Amino acid sequence: MTLNVGADDADRQPVSAPTRRVVSVIDHLADDVSARPTLADIIRATDMTRATAHAVLTQLCADGWTVRDDAGRFSLAPRFLARIRHAAGAQPLTSAARPVLTDLHRRIGLPVFLSERDGEFIQITEIAGDIGWATPGTRIPVTAPLCREYIAWAGGREQAEWLATAPPPSRNRLASLLAVIRERGYSVERLGPEATEVMATLRAVHLTDASQPVRRRLADLLMDLMNSDYRPEDLDGDVRALSVAAPVRTEADRTAQNRVSSSIVICPGTRVGGSALAALVEELQGAAAEIERALLR
Repeated sequence: MTLNVGADDADRQPVSAPTRRVVSVIDHLADDVSARPTLADIIRATDMTRATAHAVLTQLCADGWTVRDDAGRFSLAPRFLARIRHAAGAQPLTSAARPVLTDLHRRIGLPVFLSERDGEFIQITEIAGDIGWATPGTRIPVTAPLCREYIAWAGGREQAEWLATAPPPSRNRLASLLAVIRERGYSVERLGPEATEVMATLRAVHLTDASQPVRRRLADLLMDLMNSDYRPEDLDGDVRALSVAAPVRTEADRTAQNRVSSSIVICPGTRVGGSALAALVEELQGAAAEIERALLR
């Protein structure tokens, strides 16, 4: 797809600006495929000028990625959605996980998602239920104290690099938590509302050209607000559980040492009693095992 950008606009923007505009429009339309926003809605959501948003949408419509109805409302085109579904169907992990997540969500009444490692990020690829803070495609930086259910099974060098992104006083505690998570097979994330907001900000700056010191300060703030993972001795009585996560190992993970490339996560987002938490963990690990078996068929 080709976008025509004015010379003055191109001079002010980085080379990747046209791509970012297209992605921001597609992301907004994909957030709620039934919303069918107007041009004005898209301008407010993406912070583009009217001329830029109009140019992007005109090109997207011409290429068959979006459609505009008689009322001037936009949506993702059926042709585009069909191609996305076809691409998703070609992904064995996503295809195997989708019915398992749907069934798990139905049984426990809580949102569930699948995430996969993508370089320096974890990407949420499938969701059953409404998480609120994330949608399919949301990317989370692999930065301490986040993504412990991946790093707990990583090699020593990768763990050391991850720990180096945490404030020095927190590193020993995080290292011991990684050992706990690896031994018991799952993590229990506990974050308050303020920490969740910082996590969203940290995720956003990782998608920009923000400097490493800025990212580090945000990670330090997140560590200050975060109680991190629960140790086994902390799991008596009610606990504040944002999420419970367990690894899903693909065949490639099993043949490679110290590797976890995907995980399944339950999001209680509230206080959970000890027995209820144990039941959720059992459901979680059962679902992970079911996905793994499906991948072997």
